[in-house]
Amino acid sequence: MDTTDSDHTHSRWLDKVSRIPLILGGLCLLAMMIQVTLDVAGKYLFSSPVPVTAEMVTYYYMVGVAMFPLYALERGSSLVHVEIVYAHLPRLLKHIVRLLSLALAAAYCFAVAYAAVKPALQAYDIGTYSGTLYTVITWPTRFFPIVGFGLLGLFLTIKAIALLTGRPPAEDREDEPPETGASSG
Repeated sequence: MDTTDSDHTHSRWLDKVSRIPLILGGLCLLAMMIQVTLDVAGKYLFSSPVPVTAEMVTYYYMVGVAMFPLYALERGSSLVHVEIVYAHLPRLLKHIVRLLSLALAAAYCFAVAYAAVKPALQAYDIGTYSGTLYTVITWPTRFFPIVGFGLLGLFLTIKAIALLTGRPPAEDREDEPPETGASSG
């Protein structure tokens, strides 16, 4: 297997893995939409809203929608990049800046994930919950930021390593001339 085949295999693997948190975020969004719709319909049509809607939306759905897709967004390079000065830098300096930015962003994501571990474990130990008439266990959602930021940090690290080893992500190949010749398929 040559380098191109290996890169393609890794890229397909990352594509598949990055879909998991995106699907989880989408399921949270779908569940929130269904529950809120049923809650509003129940409230105005039958004077009987769906119990624990506010708690589920606040503690589960919104957190899942915000945290799970982070990794998938960076996979598609959909996060914000400010390139006021970067666009005018020489190619080597762009490479260095990109590598440093990936490393710093990954370190930040891992730091946020690490900082979230202690409160999540404390919430688990205590068994945190919310609600008055109905009890909703909320401690599991304390682990969502760990997963979201951990996966984002992992992906940024993978991108940095790829850039360092000479296999930059597609968005870093913009300055390179297009490849010529037939490709093996």
